[in-house]
Amino acid sequence: MMKPTNRKMGILKNYILIRMIIFLVICGHVKSNEIQPQTINWNKNQTKNACSVDKGNKNIKLKCKSTVFENISISNNGGTQDCSQIDIWEPPLLTPQTYKYDDPYAGGNQVATPNTNGFGAAFLHRDNTTKQIITRINPEQNYISISNLYSPNTNFSIKFSFTSSPGYGEQGPTTFSFSECQGNFNPNTAQCVGEIFGNNVLITNNPKHPPGLGDSPNFCLLKKNKTYFVNFVFAQPYDGTSINGNVDGYDEECLSAYNNMCALFFGEKAFQW
Repeated sequence: MMKPTNRKMGILKNYILIRMIIFLVICGHVKSNEIQPQTINWNKNQTKNACSVDKGNKNIKLKCKSTVFENISISNNGGTQDCSQIDIWEPPLLTPQTYKYDDPYAGGNQVATPNTNGFGAAFLHRDNTTKQIITRINPEQNYISISNLYSPNTNFSIKFSFTSSPGYGEQGPTTFSFSECQGNFNPNTAQCVGEIFGNNVLITNNPKHPPGLGDSPNFCLLKKNKTYFVNFVFAQPYDGTSINGNVDGYDEECLSAYNNMCALFFGEKAFQW
């Protein structure tokens, strides 16, 4: 009787090993803390009939037919912070009017359409300094939330510069926040919460900024390699429970209203300290 060759034995061992791994994954014997964090490309619209999401206390499972991906970090144009586990101060009685920063540009004097228009380029793109965006809301119904602002690993410093909108109503006192979770104005869990001051918001990710700059009410220090929402509510200050104490009448949130609405008109500008 012929003995199996070393090559055949090696193939047999590899086959048995692969079958054992497949068996363990299918049977759920591979624990989540033994699986390394992984990144997968998943389009929820394309796979909605094939995949389901099981959000547990410690990780997220994406189940696609017979395959289970575990320990997945999912980003929704903001950061990877687990927004269900932190204290978020979202403006009461208001719904977000949403934009994506790099969506197509509507034009300097055109009102941006929610979920359609943005700056037409990524946050910090050199072309953005020549553009301004108009976002317009009824402050009794909405606040503004713009997604997909990525803070790179390299240092940057810019400012958002605000000007009078061309006939679309003027914003009143405005609170802003940069946060990984949409609409979060809680200074303890958002990256920063401040007030538009001197028609500017000063933004950097350089921790070696001048010490006095951090005391400015309109200053924000972002973390590197993070993606944020920038949120605006027409109230100042905003305490997470009410808007200026109540929500009676739009004049409280607009400096001057047009058809009960007012607008933010702003763009990126160079900022050097």
